[in-house]
Amino acid sequence: MNQLYTRQGFMRGRSRGFTLIELLVVVLIIGILAVVAVPQYQKAVIKSRYATLKPLVKAIAEAQEVYYLANGYYTTTLAELDIDFPITDTINYATTQKNEFGYDWGWCGTATSTAGTSNVYCKNAQSDIGYGIYLLHSATFPNTQYCVDYTGIAASQQSQLCKQEANLSNGDKWGNYLQYKW
Repeated sequence: MNQLYTRQGFMRGRSRGFTLIELLVVVLIIGILAVVAVPQYQKAVIKSRYATLKPLVKAIAEAQEVYYLANGYYTTTLAELDIDFPITDTINYATTQKNEFGYDWGWCGTATSTAGTSNVYCKNAQSDIGYGIYLLHSATFPNTQYCVDYTGIAASQQSQLCKQEANLSNGDKWGNYLQYKW
């Protein structure tokens, strides 16, 4: 009887811990899950940052169109626009240009060239992605939206998102960036 108790005690004590193989299997499973989950998380972050740009661009574009109807031309100074931004981010710095508002995550602005091309854009510098609209009375690409991959790498997550958004397989080289128009 005493020997049986000793054997049971010995077996109980041994079964309480994990073997090195069991621990290695757990670490391997966690590593595999991390390899799968981290890129999906990064993709979701880029997508959400891109989604925040769209209402900002549309608010500035609508204000530009109202300005155009009143004055017959688009302004190059954002301070002249009556803008109600749809998000509450604080403008924390003014860029060196009068046509841009700066945020801690990037900037938004408007541009009009001497050739008559006018557009509104926002860039999220944290994710290297941007969104813009060529305005209705723009000399080129009127009422055209575009997504910009600022990494310039066609295989990047930013380009994949732009390709999906624009329903295109390739973007236009635009300096060091890729632009997808639709």
